[in-house]
Amino acid sequence: MIDTLAYAVIQDLTYTARRHGQDISIEYVGGGTAGLETVTVGTNRDIVVTIEDTVSTADQVKAAIELNGDATALVASVVTGTGSNGQTTQGPTSLAGEVVPSTKDYYLDQTITALTGSFVAFPFGFHARTVIISNDMVSGTDLVQWSFGGQEIGGILEPGESITLDKLGNGTAVISLKCTGTPDYHMNVVGV
Repeated sequence: MIDTLAYAVIQDLTYTARRHGQDISIEYVGGGTAGLETVTVGTNRDIVVTIEDTVSTADQVKAAIELNGDATALVASVVTGTGSNGQTTQGPTSLAGEVVPSTKDYYLDQTITALTGSFVAFPFGFHARTVIISNDMVSGTDLVQWSFGGQEIGGILEPGESITLDKLGNGTAVISLKCTGTPDYHMNVVGV
């Protein structure tokens, strides 16, 4: 299955979500001055760009989006039309078209956080019947330990080892990890 992030084409710009699973909308409102466009981001991930109607260009709107850290954390913007075209006010447009590479649910954690000597629970928000755990260290002596309850060790993985747990019955929604050294983790969980 193809992995596609949500996106929206608004006049001469295409906005693409930076992460899966986020409801984001973008709106252009009037009352601004060309070259001095402003951007606000609401608590519901609604991005509002104040423009000078029909005068603010796509290039200027893109520049305003890129100057707002909250907006750029949510979306990437690309001029896919003509950058010098004036943009017009437009009501909220939701990003759509997301396709997650899974048959049911998908969780991805690529923050590269260091594991510690104590179990840390990592909830992934759905019940997966199949989980793959890997110690992707290529050498050394750092061991990754996993647990479903966070108390007892379910298994230990040497560098380069992985395990597929595919008989989880009703599934699990949390896995706990710890290590004997200081390796980093990243996690992909697919609910099937």
